[in-house]
Amino acid sequence: MQQQLGHAIHDGLLKARYLNMIKFSIMWENGCGAGAGSSKDVMDNLMPFWIDNYFSNPSYLRVDNKPILYIWVPQNVTRDAGGSPNVRTLLNDMREACKARGLNGLYIVGCVSGKDAAELKKMADEGWDASSSYGSSWWYPKEIKKSGDFICAPYEGFVDQQEEILKFKNEVNAQPDITSIMMGWDSRPWKETPFFWCENTAEKFRDLCVRAKKITDSKTTSGPEKNTMIFCCWNEFGEGHYIEPTRGYGFSYLDVIRDVFTEAPKEHMDISPEDVGLGPYDSWYQDAKKLAPITSISEDTEWSGARMGVWTGMMGLKDVEVKDGILTAMTSSTDPAFSSPALKIRANRYTRVVMDMRVSKGSSMQLFFMTSGATNYTEPASSVAQTKADGEFHEYSFNVGRNENWGGCLTGMRFDPSSAEGALLEIRSIRLE
Repeated sequence: MQQQLGHAIHDGLLKARYLNMIKFSIMWENGCGAGAGSSKDVMDNLMPFWIDNYFSNPSYLRVDNKPILYIWVPQNVTRDAGGSPNVRTLLNDMREACKARGLNGLYIVGCVSGKDAAELKKMADEGWDASSSYGSSWWYPKEIKKSGDFICAPYEGFVDQQEEILKFKNEVNAQPDITSIMMGWDSRPWKETPFFWCENTAEKFRDLCVRAKKITDSKTTSGPEKNTMIFCCWNEFGEGHYIEPTRGYGFSYLDVIRDVFTEAPKEHMDISPEDVGLGPYDSWYQDAKKLAPITSISEDTEWSGARMGVWTGMMGLKDVEVKDGILTAMTSSTDPAFSSPALKIRANRYTRVVMDMRVSKGSSMQLFFMTSGATNYTEPASSVAQTKADGEFHEYSFNVGRNENWGGCLTGMRFDPSSAEGALLEIRSIRLE
């Protein structure tokens, strides 16, 4: 077993002084990662690791002594198991593995974020214990407005959409559904989507909480779907849904949750670490910010040798370095990406972007670009190519000049060099022609 971000739970949560005062559970993120190779992979590798490190922990959340396991993408379990009939067998084997270790089984929850009756019914046939969601699907409302380089709509519409999804899942009634609600969606920090829900306040979030509680209270069953509420998320700052106290919002979102879902006294005192002489805990960030060089806008159109270092690892990469004038990295997911420096280049002077590189695994790759007219990294503003792994360097061309979004001022590029995990990448040069 190899984890990419395991230190957060192993060096943080599991060593916390007050761990015995809380309950925790895990969600298997099998969407962006590679997932499992087979049912055997799950049983031989994942399950022993989960049982040893998490499920057997006294603070792990359980239902009737059954640990709760959330799985992000049920469809990928179907894929990895080789079909729905095999999923039922796999889920039962996972439960039996827990019983063999003194637990009563395993309560397995699959995430369905939108109105997908077919998926909910398929999960019931496959033997999942319940559905829930990690985040909530959303769709563009009829009325949107411009906000700088983005578009948005008032948060009230997001509240309506989430309530509609929760009611839909209950009406389908394929299996119990554990209510999950999402504080917001605003991915402007990551420029993930051009749209966000604006005018978000704690009081508007209160309306969502009240509606969700009413739906949950109306359920006639007695499992975790009746007494559990999931809030997405604690600290997803890049996508704009977080309830963790911040300097901007204080404790307001947590206070709403306290007020709506508990019987705790309304009058109380919110205390931050600084109030009791602890922290600040952003000292590393503040020190690094002072030492970081000021990023300048580049007008370069060719990168090679030591200059390859200005292309930085954005995600899904490890061991990123420039060695002997070659930018090297190993992919750690199926969606790795490099990011160019901030650019200021007249796009119409060039028709293609050329990568001189060598890969250990052949796969598809994709180049995204931003311009003064296409201000986000999106599929329409991209070009694809195919690599081959024969031990040799090759020049691969992205014919960006054929793309209708190519023009104006080129402000940035994102290079997804592979769709294979565990691929060694060696990039000798990048140039515009």
